[in-house]
Amino acid sequence: MSSPLDVTRDGGVRRVTLSRPPLNVLDRELNRALAAEIRAADADTSVALLILDGGGARGFSAGVEIADHVPGRVEGMLEDFHGAIRALLAADCVTIAAIHGFAQGGGLELALACDLVVAEDDAKLAFPEIALGCYPPVAAALLPARVGWGAACEWTLTGDSVSVERAHALGLVQRVCAPGAREAETARLVASLLARSPAVLREAKRALREGAGAAAPAALRRIEARYLERLMPLEDTAEGIRAHAEKRDPRWQNR
Repeated sequence: MSSPLDVTRDGGVRRVTLSRPPLNVLDRELNRALAAEIRAADADTSVALLILDGGGARGFSAGVEIADHVPGRVEGMLEDFHGAIRALLAADCVTIAAIHGFAQGGGLELALACDLVVAEDDAKLAFPEIALGCYPPVAAALLPARVGWGAACEWTLTGDSVSVERAHALGLVQRVCAPGAREAETARLVASLLARSPAVLREAKRALREGAGAAAPAALRRIEARYLERLMPLEDTAEGIRAHAEKRDPRWQNR
């Protein structure tokens, strides 16, 4: 069986490329492998930068496997996916997401958990979970601090697409480039960072985390518990997932 990740190393830069075409859907195997690679990169102090990329797929990632959003499977899904997110949040090396095409749901949450985001200007960004009768827990924990309360509510509660231009203006994306140019734009960002001391970069990032209050991991724990205990028992959540599988509009019951 082929690996869901391609991992390369070039000096102080470790690149982890998602390799589950066509849309790099995040299944449990991929999430476990991703968490292990992030932890391994961070444990190696010679690694200054960790880049996550969508490779040649149609996008960075279209999100977490929908089939895992059901009772009996959702607990394991959250454990594995949030394991990768927690590894990113805990990493002292600088993390960069280079996104193109579809970056939605859990895929966009994965980018959100990185320190810096490079995006092609036609990337399709969205948190569409609300249409399935659920919400994105990682975005709930991280998005308000990143883009502000109003934008976080709009993006999460409507599920509407977000332009890269607006995501850049609000701080979700740091570098924007033309379609097909993310490698060159990421290389420019990497060159700027590699001109600095890796040890100082790590200390600066630790200081920034202190300045941010280091609240995100604890918030994610609380939201994760709420997701499992309060959201998943709702009939509308089960209906949303079922309707998606049956390719029909959901019939909400408000319970």
